[in-house]
Amino acid sequence: PRSTLSSSSAASDVYKRQEYVRAHSENLPCHEVGGDYFDYFELSDGRFGFVLGDVAGKGMPAALLASLIQGILSAQALFDIPLPTMIANINYNLSTRGTGSRFVTFFLGILDRDGRCSYINAGHNPPYVLSPDGSMKELTTGGMVLGLFPTVQYESETIQMQPEDHLVLFTDGVIEALNTAGEEFSKERLEDLLRANARATAPEILARLRDAVLEFSANAPQHDDITMMILGYKEKEKEGKVS
Repeated sequence: PRSTLSSSSAASDVYKRQEYVRAHSENLPCHEVGGDYFDYFELSDGRFGFVLGDVAGKGMPAALLASLIQGILSAQALFDIPLPTMIANINYNLSTRGTGSRFVTFFLGILDRDGRCSYINAGHNPPYVLSPDGSMKELTTGGMVLGLFPTVQYESETIQMQPEDHLVLFTDGVIEALNTAGEEFSKERLEDLLRANARATAPEILARLRDAVLEFSANAPQHDDITMMILGYKEKEKEGKVS
């Protein structure tokens, strides 16, 4: 399991490979520790689970809440329960623990070897399904953020991915990264970059997105944690180095 309880002096670049999916994630915390949280987990039947969350706030309080979520999710993942129930349980635990006004945006997905991906989006920036032709679909089904009201109910959606499709997940630190003129990187710049790299591999997409955000925000202070996750479904191996 991973959260951003790491030094800001070095990005956390995590790679996971399974027979039918390749996943790359990278975290750039704003302070010594941060409140972005990502993880991968494998279920007993071979399905691949992945999660990305963003705790409101920064620093140690946000990081501790991210670690709490990690523990609750790990316990839930041991059982074969429906995604809406899993998310409702996490929300109930957070809401009844007195975390004050802190809330969490959260995305949880489970992908199987046939390309079926079930997910819930709890108030998070909608990830994209990026196809090789440059078309994109946003994943919005789910419900409200976690941690505010204990009895919220959530709904899931199942989509069908095709070989060479990619899932692109990110926290709001990506699209809200500022340059020295006070402009945001923006959703539009993100979408343009994804279209231009629709036929790239997961590590290539991640590297190019990271480099684009860092170049855009060069010489401007980082004001939020930045986390990116790219999952490639049955992508072909390509020769050459990532650029």
